[in-house]
Amino acid sequence: MKPHLLRVGCLHAVWFTMLGMLACAASLASGCRTAESVSQEAEIGPLPAKGFYSVWRAELAPVDNQRRGAIDRLYVTDDIIFAYSKDNQVVGIDRQSGLVRFRHDVHKSAILYPPVMLKDSFVLPTATTLEIYDKKHGDFIQTIRPGFALRGPAVGSPDSTLIYAPGSFPNGGQIVAVDTVLTRYNVGTRWNAMANTGKEFVSAPAIYAGVLYAGNLDGSVYAIHVENGAGVWRGLQDTNMGFRTGAPLRADVKADGSGVYVPSRDGKLYCLNIGDGALRWTYFANADLDRGYGPILGSDSIYLPLPTGTLASIDKNSPETPIRSHHWLANDVKQFLAQDNQYVYTLGSDNLIHAIDKIRGERVFASTRSDFKLFATNTKDGSIFAMTDDERLYCIQPISKPGAVGELVRGDAPAHALAPALASAGR
Repeated sequence: MKPHLLRVGCLHAVWFTMLGMLACAASLASGCRTAESVSQEAEIGPLPAKGFYSVWRAELAPVDNQRRGAIDRLYVTDDIIFAYSKDNQVVGIDRQSGLVRFRHDVHKSAILYPPVMLKDSFVLPTATTLEIYDKKHGDFIQTIRPGFALRGPAVGSPDSTLIYAPGSFPNGGQIVAVDTVLTRYNVGTRWNAMANTGKEFVSAPAIYAGVLYAGNLDGSVYAIHVENGAGVWRGLQDTNMGFRTGAPLRADVKADGSGVYVPSRDGKLYCLNIGDGALRWTYFANADLDRGYGPILGSDSIYLPLPTGTLASIDKNSPETPIRSHHWLANDVKQFLAQDNQYVYTLGSDNLIHAIDKIRGERVFASTRSDFKLFATNTKDGSIFAMTDDERLYCIQPISKPGAVGELVRGDAPAHALAPALASAGR
């Protein structure tokens, strides 16, 4: 058995001991596997700078071996990491502790979309149903059959019970608002907004400040009030439709206080004013921005993955209009993983985690472990979530400064598992 790095200080030792006690109780009650803590023989030592270390490790392989489809998708939310298997078993892992909170089997042969977090529940949307679960405990609540087929990912707000889904109807595509709390006086559908051309919505809409922004296969962007489905942009209240690009919109639209970001298959990323839908600037990606190539919004930059294996960093605050250029381009990027104040973390073709300086766009350091088979895209902070072939999920944190003290824990990971690999800027 060889050592791997795990962060622990005095407070962390107490924390992990408490988690271990809770884990034992949870294991007896539900049979779920738990996260590894400091119960193994450990050796305290300094953690090297410019590297990565493991915060926790969760065993995701089922105890009873009932599921046989391999885990092939990971989704990060504020509280829960969702792991989807090929046969639609969903495993929920507590984001802070790494404890397995629940396992649910969801319609084995159905199309299963990413989870949607709501006020007191979360939704696992399939092509024909909305599976509702209690957010606190992960217990199943009910199945809602909305009466239409979902054509893409749904979205919601953590302060609401409504879910907004792109639906397919005989007369064309619609965005439908469905209330997930069904009562005697509430039959589910709150409102629906149809595309003017009859084309369908197939990508995830964005919600910002009470407005939903949805891209359509007709190339148009629709801005809709989340409460009543009315149009927002002036002069377009009757149609909901606003800006139109030169090609279908299949990648996810994003929005924040700086604008609405629209990736189009015409090879451009458009930034629109939130208030009226007017074009602010255009970035020429010179690549087909199809599904999976939507923008990732940072505090001061937009990161745009390109089909060429390149990541473009675009400055939000640049005065450059009407054509916006990139701040830097990073090559050999298979996946955006996470970001913090200093670095963007990406997966390279060498299957290593690379830290890219957010200002210069240069690679500063990389991991040395290359046996992870699946990574999550985390747009919320600098935590990296990676899974090995034997379905061990790791929460990984970067070490940017020397002096931290942690533990070398005897485990099954290689000795160099998350140790640093110092790299020159040109690596």
